[in-house]
Amino acid sequence: MNYRLFVTDLDGTLLDDKKHISVETIDAIKKLYDKKVLFAVATGRAPRGIRRIIEEFSFDIPCICFNGALIITSKSNENVFEQTLEPNDALKVISLLNDENYSFVVWKKHEVYSSKLSPEIISYANRYETVANIVTDFTPISQLGIHKILVTAEEDKIITLQHKLQQMQFLSLDFYPSSANYLEIVNSKTSKGIALEIIQNKYSISPNETIVIGDSYNDLSMFEKAGLKIAMENAPLDIKKHADIIAKSNNEDGVCKIIKEIFFK
Repeated sequence: MNYRLFVTDLDGTLLDDKKHISVETIDAIKKLYDKKVLFAVATGRAPRGIRRIIEEFSFDIPCICFNGALIITSKSNENVFEQTLEPNDALKVISLLNDENYSFVVWKKHEVYSSKLSPEIISYANRYETVANIVTDFTPISQLGIHKILVTAEEDKIITLQHKLQQMQFLSLDFYPSSANYLEIVNSKTSKGIALEIIQNKYSISPNETIVIGDSYNDLSMFEKAGLKIAMENAPLDIKKHADIIAKSNNEDGVCKIIKEIFFK
């Protein structure tokens, strides 16, 4: 098969556990570009959180952010697609989070907002080399468009909150943990898979010409749009069951090795 699109998740896939990308991997991706293969990334991160990674490359990279709520290009800065939260539902969630004293952030593209500067919020903002803007009224932000709400708490509190939000039966929202301590809240009309299909249509690339590599449950929707599905060795067994190939772990340059095996053997 002549593959024309290679899409990778970031955390736990392209990046090692220290959030680094190796020189060898960077070189392999540059060779993909030389081979006329489109390289794209798909992540739950905000655009700000991937800046350091995509700056390694001089060519344009389609970037799926916020798990599909936003698609941008790295060099031309094209806003390919976005899907924000329904304002009334977003405000209901924010009200609940404030009432129950949860630490959370609200993302609008490059900007992050919170109702308080808890240690968890400071740590999260530092991770993305930003500062959370403190606001008391989220109504204006909700009207402009919220891409994602992220809640940070102890694991048992995250589970309790997820169940409570599900019981409220929001038709426009999806809730899922991205780690034991993070709960992500996005528009139910978004996913990495939907965003991938948009990219495929934009560049006239078929699913059969697409390779997807990932390590988590939010990558499964992309597997459905790919001719070759690759899971990382560090992925849960449920993810591996859906894959055609198992790559080496993210700490063993799994993405680099799989690129070399498929394209430069």
